[in-house]
Amino acid sequence: MNAIRGGNTSTEYLTMIINLILKSSAKLSGMILLDPRSPTVYFPLTEQERMIGRRGLPEARDGTSNLIAGVSQTAAFTKNEQIGSGGAFVVTQTKVNWADKEYWRLSDNHDDDRNWIPLLLNGRNPRIAGVPIISTEQPLDKDTINLVEKALAKIRFNIRYTIIKSDAERDKAMRARGKTQAEIEDSRRKVFKDQGISKDINQDPHVRIMRSARDYTFKWNDIDITVSEYYLQKYGIQLQYPNMPIVHVKKGWFPAEFLHQKFARSNDANDRDMIDQVLRYYDGHAGSALMQDVIEKRRTLLNQIRADGLSLASRLNFYNLRISDDPTCLKAKIIQTPAIKFRNERAQLRDGDFNLKDAIFSKPAALNSFVVVNFARNNQHSCADYVQTMLRVAVNHGIEIPYVTMEVA
Repeated sequence: MNAIRGGNTSTEYLTMIINLILKSSAKLSGMILLDPRSPTVYFPLTEQERMIGRRGLPEARDGTSNLIAGVSQTAAFTKNEQIGSGGAFVVTQTKVNWADKEYWRLSDNHDDDRNWIPLLLNGRNPRIAGVPIISTEQPLDKDTINLVEKALAKIRFNIRYTIIKSDAERDKAMRARGKTQAEIEDSRRKVFKDQGISKDINQDPHVRIMRSARDYTFKWNDIDITVSEYYLQKYGIQLQYPNMPIVHVKKGWFPAEFLHQKFARSNDANDRDMIDQVLRYYDGHAGSALMQDVIEKRRTLLNQIRADGLSLASRLNFYNLRISDDPTCLKAKIIQTPAIKFRNERAQLRDGDFNLKDAIFSKPAALNSFVVVNFARNNQHSCADYVQTMLRVAVNHGIEIPYVTMEVA
């Protein structure tokens, strides 16, 4: 915590002002804001290895996302006899989160198409925007199309492709304007960042996704042409996956293979390995190591704000507030971990959790009666399995259970 002193005003107003100043100062200095509603800001990608404390950032199994570190800053007010009548503090916590990458590696040449991470990934487990698909060689069925559409609706993405076919008149006009050949080649790389799917109001019904680039035809130069044929004839681009869907954004329709991942907070970070990597980070930054980590990250953030010509102190001074760079130290008493006794053994605390497997409760209660109502359709076996598992675990803990009858309504 860093102490803040200021003039007399309502704590609600001060809290709002301080939180706004903390977040805006950090963002203007180059910190990353993954969630506008969150007080957490993340360090620039060039600083992440130092902030995580290892060479090479932790990655998801498929390599499309990294674990990145940041700090959460919130204002807090307290009354404490050790520090006088009270005060305002910035409570700083170290945070990590999974973020989708734009490029496979931070050191990649971002002009190279191969280094951008596509949303359509082919291989042993092909998928689009995280949705598994059977094959890229045949159009998707209706149910899979709906799942892909729902997945794309939750994210923002980048569109990128390179025009292969040269346009002699266009190239000549660019040279007349003084453009070099390298600049002409670079202009053939088309990038539209931060896009999202939208409905095509010219279609009836208004749709956001179509089955494949070979299915959709439209008029071009007075002839009917498919999307895959259009890109080949106009731009010289031979689609790699012509049977895959096309999606609509504000700029028009694009093949799914042109969609690429945008740097953003990972929506689906529930993989067991991803959860374990987060827990390992916090396990490695516990106790006194956690305190040092918070202090280091806080000072790094303040130094970055100053290096960018910003002054957090001057912005707070406008509201008659002053902040200390050094953390406030308060005395605390560490309470001994309570010993929870069981009839057959003593539970052991490990990684913050008690292992209760097969531990018999010292004074278990009797379960005289209970009712389980299943509202799921066509899922009677799952409900029966749940009840049987619950009863088995209860018996293992020494809980007396009644005779059970199962009725299907």
